[in-house]
Amino acid sequence: MFASRLKHLAGVLESFTVSIQEAWANPSKNQVTVSAVSEPKLHGHVKDNDNEEEWKLHGEYIFILDMDETGEKLKHVFEFLDSKATENLWLLATRAFKKNEEVESR
Repeated sequence: MFASRLKHLAGVLESFTVSIQEAWANPSKNQVTVSAVSEPKLHGHVKDNDNEEEWKLHGEYIFILDMDETGEKLKHVFEFLDSKATENLWLLATRAFKKNEEVESR
């Protein structure tokens, strides 16, 4: 689900780095819980101003990975996304798509 949301941003997104901060295994439930942070970057040409602080994005995430009985295959992912950071990303991406359309129409 997370990856499919990012796919929509392909036209304006330069990179989306996700770094694992910590991971905890729960063998009795065949689960792994992961705490991660992200640093998405939009292409420079789609930014509608030069305020780099405004365009700095940072998110925090928790993923709970349900594994099969062998612990080798992923069955399901529960995502807990940083709702404020996600909202901010979508607001900036909306502006970036508009700016990208302007650039492409020239």
